[in-house]
Amino acid sequence: MSNTKYDSALRDKVIRLHLEEGRSLKSLTQEFNLGSGTAKFWIDKYRKDCSGSKEGIQQLEELSTQKELLKRIEELEKREPFLKKGGSLLCQRNRLAV
Repeated sequence: MSNTKYDSALRDKVIRLHLEEGRSLKSLTQEFNLGSGTAKFWIDKYRKDCSGSKEGIQQLEELSTQKELLKRIEELEKREPFLKKGGSLLCQRNRLAV
């Protein structure tokens, strides 16, 4: 077992990517070449530290809400091309009927 020291900026970036963007621990571990369990340890520690204060709890709730909203936006963006195509087909059909 090695005791690799990681920069605090890297730690903060990994935590942010997981909590805000919903990246998986596995993908973050591979992308940043972290030791097994390192990202999970950082995130668990961050959550524990935040749960001790009102500001921390509020910040975690905001991150959770932001994550849900980003997922919703992604879903809606996937539907947009389909809806545009369907709308244009309806317009074409109406022009033919006139």
